[in-house]
Amino acid sequence: MTRQRKILITFAVLYAVMMVYLLFFRKPAFTDEPYWGQVRSHLNPIPFHTIGLYLRLLLRPSQPWLIRLARVNLWGNIFLFLPLGLLPPLLWQKARRFWKTLLLAAGVMIPVELLQMLLLVGTCDVDDLILNLLGAALGYGLFRLMHWEKKSPAM
Repeated sequence: MTRQRKILITFAVLYAVMMVYLLFFRKPAFTDEPYWGQVRSHLNPIPFHTIGLYLRLLLRPSQPWLIRLARVNLWGNIFLFLPLGLLPPLLWQKARRFWKTLLLAAGVMIPVELLQMLLLVGTCDVDDLILNLLGAALGYGLFRLMHWEKKSPAM
């Protein structure tokens, strides 16, 4: 195993540990409501509902903490998932196709969203999935740029 590959694997493991911590080790949002009622309140199946809400907050700012919340949610859901689009094609030859990388990313993110809802440590939000996949797609784009640079003729 090359030194570069060991570094990539180490980075991938650290990234996975950090993401598990960020996604699952929050204080659960328990209320007096029955469990399944709470689960329903942690679900958004409507595409672009949350994204639209956050964009409206950014376009018509009212309270500073809401602006920060919108920025953190929008940009965080994109940029935290860049490595999920970059690392697989760097580590595995079979993941060098865009659709395979995105399918892998979706295969990781859908169970994460469902678990967050069931554990009441986040919401199962289709908009998070959209933004996460956008982040993974951008990460894959970075891989393609790096890969293209390696193949381009030297000047």
